[in-house]
Amino acid sequence: MLSYLSFWLRRLEQHPLPNIDLKLERMVHFLDVMGAPHRAIPPAIHIAGTNGKGSTTAFLYAMLGALGLKVHRYTSPHLVRFNERIVLAGEQSTDMQLVQGLEQMDAALRDCPLTYFESTTALAFHLFAQYAADVTLLEVGMGGRLDATNVIEKPLCTVITPVSYDHQEFLGTTLYEIAGEKAAIMKPHTPCIVGAQHADAAQRIEEQARRCEGVRLHRLGHEWEYHATSSGGIYYESATLSRAFPPPALLGAHQMHNASLALAVMDVLSTTTHPAWCDYAAWDAGISSASWAARLQRLDATAMHSLYGVDVPVFLDGGHNPDSAMQIAKWITQQGIRPYLIIGMHRDKDVTQVLEILAPHCAHIATLTIPDDPKAYDADALAEYARHYHNSVRSCAHLKEAMDASKMTESQNSPILIYGSLYLAGYVLGSIDFSTAAGCK
Repeated sequence: MLSYLSFWLRRLEQHPLPNIDLKLERMVHFLDVMGAPHRAIPPAIHIAGTNGKGSTTAFLYAMLGALGLKVHRYTSPHLVRFNERIVLAGEQSTDMQLVQGLEQMDAALRDCPLTYFESTTALAFHLFAQYAADVTLLEVGMGGRLDATNVIEKPLCTVITPVSYDHQEFLGTTLYEIAGEKAAIMKPHTPCIVGAQHADAAQRIEEQARRCEGVRLHRLGHEWEYHATSSGGIYYESATLSRAFPPPALLGAHQMHNASLALAVMDVLSTTTHPAWCDYAAWDAGISSASWAARLQRLDATAMHSLYGVDVPVFLDGGHNPDSAMQIAKWITQQGIRPYLIIGMHRDKDVTQVLEILAPHCAHIATLTIPDDPKAYDADALAEYARHYHNSVRSCAHLKEAMDASKMTESQNSPILIYGSLYLAGYVLGSIDFSTAAGCK
């Protein structure tokens, strides 16, 4: 039986508009009909980019929380439950809060239909305006210029994480074009903190800053730097701060970058508009406690044994493009391992380059069709690609078959890495949640 929340979300999915239709006019009109809640939310940090948006958001969320602040957070997509997308004053939204918000929006949605993402973004704004908080973390869904979140007029700052190839059919075929879409979240007289970029993306971001009056860029390699310390921590340096911080709670060298980008945001805001945020002990606590699912997440060993009978470490990562594959390959090399790779991907992703990067680092590759996902590669087709880069490949009908196969290969003692899509990650985490609820501890 569908829950009442599921009923409402199903209605949003059955809207008459295409899933992706990048425009802002509809969103602005709808929000005006609803009383402009986007103008009544707590001050926002607006975050765009291709890689590291979610992790950077997670570090900011943890640091702001450690300061004792109440934080709203909007991210997408969700992995298991829709409620993950909307966090209200530090607590994941409840079914009742979401349903009440959707009921209050219903009449306006009938007159002003939106896409699914626009509807969920409008719901976030509507709820953020109703519940008291100190700050809002707002993650762009796709692109930036025409993203539904870009109705925000006066954010505290904007953030651009590393730009890579993604959604080229909507954002452009070059990094220069894609970066232009993402950089368009910049607002006049608002600082923009920028992470590591390819040269073409950096050029476009700098051009956009010159066109947007009063924007001051804070770029990695220019206004701030970081490096790893001998103890695995981060040494962050800018004109206003030089200090060592603890190792990030999230795994992988790329998380050093994401944590340092979050530090740069805190550095800029605490030295300009929010001096009370300058509490390095709280920043330490946030960096060392941040959590974000499906980012080199080590899955619960007891659950993995109960569900699949595996007794090796199992890691889950929702990365799905060449840059993320490069980061995973670096982590594999640093760990000195050769994992058993289980991979499932969407057809619009660069599967050949991802496999070319990862395959040499893996002991065996099992391909999987992401369940109930019409955009997913068929496991057999994915296996054909994989065989160009590895001589030990198996196409599997479902996750249990892939897990069982790991125990029958020469890599049976290797760690398992499940990779290739946040939708696959959501399926894996959902299966663990379901089994736990059913008594599989």
